[in-house]
Amino acid sequence: MKNSLIKFLPIIAAVMLATSCSKDDDNAVNPKTNKSEQSGIPFTLRVNTGSTLKKVGYAEETTDPDKKGYYNVSFGEDDVDKLEMKIYTGEITDESNLLTTLTLKNATTGEFTGTVETAPAADADLTAVITTAGNSLVTSSDKSLQDLLATCAHRFLGTFKYGAAEVKLTDQNAYLDITYRESNKIDINSSEITVTDSRVWVAVPAQNAVTSQALGISKAADEVKPGTIYTVVRNFTPKAFSVFPTKKVYFSSGNLQYNPKQNQWQFAAHQYDICHASDKYVVDYYGNWTDKWTDLFGWVGISSTVAGAAIYGVNTSTSSDDYGNEDGEALKSDWGKVFGENSNWYTLTTEEFQYLFSSNVTRANKYGVAKVAGVNGLIILPDDWTDPKPDGKEFKSGVADDYGSGFYATKNTYSAEDWAKMEANGAVFLPAAGSREGTHVDDVGDLGAYWSSSADGDYYYASALLFVSDDVNPGNSGRYFGLSVRLVRTAL
Repeated sequence: MKNSLIKFLPIIAAVMLATSCSKDDDNAVNPKTNKSEQSGIPFTLRVNTGSTLKKVGYAEETTDPDKKGYYNVSFGEDDVDKLEMKIYTGEITDESNLLTTLTLKNATTGEFTGTVETAPAADADLTAVITTAGNSLVTSSDKSLQDLLATCAHRFLGTFKYGAAEVKLTDQNAYLDITYRESNKIDINSSEITVTDSRVWVAVPAQNAVTSQALGISKAADEVKPGTIYTVVRNFTPKAFSVFPTKKVYFSSGNLQYNPKQNQWQFAAHQYDICHASDKYVVDYYGNWTDKWTDLFGWVGISSTVAGAAIYGVNTSTSSDDYGNEDGEALKSDWGKVFGENSNWYTLTTEEFQYLFSSNVTRANKYGVAKVAGVNGLIILPDDWTDPKPDGKEFKSGVADDYGSGFYATKNTYSAEDWAKMEANGAVFLPAAGSREGTHVDDVGDLGAYWSSSADGDYYYASALLFVSDDVNPGNSGRYFGLSVRLVRTAL
């Protein structure tokens, strides 16, 4: 799910630990003597008053890189005798491992107190947990990130050894800073979130998977880090492209990618990203898919009997029977459905590709070959286009005068910084990612080949957009070839 811009915010609380067990103290408990009126061994934890737990707010602006991202807190009197800290001896998911529960007794000093019936070994591993504002799994704010931090459920956790001087507690939430203009509703882990003025901030439990059909994201649990804010970059273009006289679409923010080992789908982080620029094989020595991302897929018709990821062309077979054997049949499953059965994403038809590159008044001169961030490919401009002319470079439509990977740059050349300005104005870039036959990738930098959802007249083929440095032409390809996929969604 570029897919996301990650900014680490180590939300940390320093906790001072003090335990007492004295034979000379009248209130202490000696296991070999009768118990005193106080049951258990006194146990006190002090929270550093400069740390943030219950009440969250940004630290003052500072140029000190060691202080950026930290938060401050002061406990209120309303927290006294209410805010709890639980101490565990093992897995915190098992309440049988709960050693003791402490309660805030002093809001000024941040002191939590309680007792423990039996002191653990001096070097025992313990876990401290503070939970605030309930246990909602997904919470949101349409006001600001600060408002979300102050109102959402928090879970702070840290490990330490019994008798240690301090423990650091870190926020176990992850946060999503989302910009979304398609509608006023999105889904996060099946929860419906309201979007106001195209912006919303969402808190989710870290180290849990995060999925959204609306946003087209699917992040594995190990990708969702505690105390981290993820900026969810708009995953479709800011401007629309006509694919019929009465229909417009937005393009996704990058080519579709898949990791076979992780069974995860995502959009490329940048429009110019390709998976096989250097590694031309998708399997290892033993013929197994590697733990790497791939972006070249076969075209599978509905008559095919394959299952799993193979229905989306994740298959090294070169047997045409594995890709369907009926003329003119539909896709077995559109690639847009990798983000959910009701996903808004879909693959353009061959007729839509033809209109996109036609010479009608809306689409004339709206494409050109180029080299972007060192990658050859094809630039497509939206209907409403204003050239930002980055670094004084004016976009040149059309193709190069000759064939070959070295000729893309003769038409247009943009650095990554220049391209960011083009992209902000709505331009799309389709990298020349080559094609895959079986396990081997070829023609990277020479050929751009993008599947449509349309079959060709012969069952052996399906329709695709094909381009090289001196030609752009909707054509066809053998279904078992792995080609690129760039999804779109209908513009409202």
